Amino acid sequence: MRECQIIGVQCQDSEGTDPLPCTARSGRACMHTFEVGDPVERREWIGMTRGEIVEVKLDEGTVVVAWRVGFRLAGSTTIERADDLRRSR
Repeated sequence: MRECQIIGVQCQDSEGTDPLPCTARSGRACMHTFEVGDPVERREWIGMTRGEIVEVKLDEGTVVVAWRVGFRLAGSTTIERADDLRRSR
């Protein structure tokens, strides 16, 4: 899990990416929270992937994503760690 700094009701990870809503865990780490229907993309492939959250598994820190755009992802559904995703714009 990435180290992040809590800023009000948002956090920013150590990579300096845009702040996203999060919940505090263990005082120093944040877990990004998503809701069903949120548009997302993979952090390492920003602009190259687009999907939508179809299920949230809070106890595991994972989400199920239905991918619309992405090499070898389009049309598939995968389970992803919430920390590996960011909201797409």
